[in-house]
Amino acid sequence: MTNRTCVGALPFRGSCLVADATATHARTVHGGDRIDPETSHRVALAHLDGEFATVVESGDLLRN
Repeated sequence: MTNRTCVGALPFRGSCLVADATATHARTVHGGDRIDPETSHRVALAHLDGEFATVVESGDLLRN
């Protein structure tokens, strides 16, 4: 069972992740290649969006 399955069973609607309120740092992957922070952040958001949360920007969230 994934977290998404657990969240889906709760009585409220979904979760959002505020992209511009989160950050990461550079990563070194197996083999020694370096992933810059911006790419790491974008990829992490892409993995989460639509699967475990809806990724939004703070300005969009505040307007709604």
